[in-house]
Amino acid sequence: MAVAERSTGIDAVTLEVLRNGFVQICNEVTITLLKTAHSVIFNEGKDLSSAVFDKDVRLIAQDMQGCPVHIAAMGQSVKAGISQYGIDDLRPGDVLLVNDSYTGGTHLPDVTVFAPVFWEGELVGFVANRGHHNDVGGMAPGSMPGDATEMYQEGLILPAVKIFEEGKRNRDVWSIILANVRLPETTRGDISAQTAGVHTGIRRFHSLLAGYGSETVQGGIDEIIAYSERHMRSEIARIPDGEYRFVDYMDTDGATGRPVKIVMTVRKSGSEIEFDFTGSDPQVPGAVNCVYSVTLSAVWIGLLMVTDPNIHPSEGAFAPVTVIAPRGTVVNPIRPASTVSGLTETCNRIVDMVFGALAPGIPGQVAAGELGSCNVYTLGGTRAAGGYGGGSSDGESWVTILNPKGGWGAMAEKDGWTCIQDPLSNCRIQPAEALENVYPIKVRRPAIRSSESRSWWRRTSATATSRARRPRRRTASFSQASPRSTRPQRPPGASGSRASGRSAARRSSRIRNASRSSTRLRRGAEWPPERQRPSSPTCGARRRSRRSFSSACCRASSRRRASTPASSRAPWPRESPSG
Repeated sequence: MAVAERSTGIDAVTLEVLRNGFVQICNEVTITLLKTAHSVIFNEGKDLSSAVFDKDVRLIAQDMQGCPVHIAAMGQSVKAGISQYGIDDLRPGDVLLVNDSYTGGTHLPDVTVFAPVFWEGELVGFVANRGHHNDVGGMAPGSMPGDATEMYQEGLILPAVKIFEEGKRNRDVWSIILANVRLPETTRGDISAQTAGVHTGIRRFHSLLAGYGSETVQGGIDEIIAYSERHMRSEIARIPDGEYRFVDYMDTDGATGRPVKIVMTVRKSGSEIEFDFTGSDPQVPGAVNCVYSVTLSAVWIGLLMVTDPNIHPSEGAFAPVTVIAPRGTVVNPIRPASTVSGLTETCNRIVDMVFGALAPGIPGQVAAGELGSCNVYTLGGTRAAGGYGGGSSDGESWVTILNPKGGWGAMAEKDGWTCIQDPLSNCRIQPAEALENVYPIKVRRPAIRSSESRSWWRRTSATATSRARRPRRRTASFSQASPRSTRPQRPPGASGSRASGRSAARRSSRIRNASRSSTRLRRGAEWPPERQRPSSPTCGARRRSRRSFSSACCRASSRRRASTPASSRAPWPRESPSG
């Protein structure tokens, strides 16, 4: 079906230049973050995203290499800032920050920084970015406790606040933020990088306005959004009309151990589509509750993946899409329900459910279920004097976040992808060299195993090291969130295939809810325990994704890395193990 013709007088070439200009603004914001951020999860893991909005907070463009899950949520955070201060109280030089999960956030470690864009004295738009911080306080290092029962345990909650007012640093706000995190200097550096990113975006926005004029740019924005809507409607129209239904479960809520039911009913009519979650379980005591902005993002991601990947992801692309999520359910909880794993786990499940629900109507365009998890492991503790970093580092906190990759589901005629991030993000595997350079851990052996052989995973082993001036014992805190580990429900198959695979963590007798937990790793302790042998998370179709990355195995030790002879260190494998 052809996409309808343009409705404005802007020629096609100028319109495409403007569209790519806004995408390039987002790319340059992201590049600024990558080059100036302090934490490894920013500059190596790339757990961040950038976006440009118009004056009515309509999404114009997003960094195409950023995290897709931020697509819906970031705009809600910008609207929260406007609601907090009002349009009339925004000034050139203002920079705002927000991380509240219930005002457009994703989870508390995801911090949004944005700024208004003014041109010739008038508000014309907003530039924003969102990045995952290593720590924002809370009960566990890394601020991702899989066993949290309320959001106050997750970390510092910030409604929209001005960190700069008319270009002047708001010292009171900065002091409050830095006093409530474990890594104040890293946090200061990452927020400063995000601020530099929005300033870069503002300059590039001004360049477009200066080159084409305000009237042309504003008309181009309207047409970009309208074109995205026409494109999406043409794709939705290809799906057969009717009602589709899919039911899936989270294996546990992370607190009581009981499964969590999610129901999705899809109603398609003409060029519009509705996703209704009526019938899903009420919000739960554990951390798998999924705030509405994340539920909305998950539906949008799933729909984009089963339609045309060339649809420009602006506000218009989602105008034909309605999402109904009853308030007080696991997909639209009420404050202060814990939501930290709603993004990393439940969001992935909803994306899979979009595939499963629409599979009968468009079987050739739908993949089998994927890993179903961000597979997040957080480690943190305190350094000992003489350890990594040397100098007077005694008592200094450290936190790192590991998210080893898994497999994506296959399609009828295509194998699934190997060792790739889940659909909601485009994050990268953090290099072993970067982790070892910054944190007191040692990556002993990253490896890939073949699911075809059904052998046990090769585990990535990381050694937490510290050296004391006198004998003392150091411990590291460990938090984990990995679903599909304790229930028989596995990622759904496609094209007539059975489901296959599970996630990285099976139930361990040492931890009640092995898939979502926090624990302490003492010197010499190893994770996962030897008896906890995870099976493959890859998912079945007529062909399977062949490999999946291993989970993290962490060992706390009193030895300093420098004392380990280079010859005894496990090398990075040049070839993937055969299993």
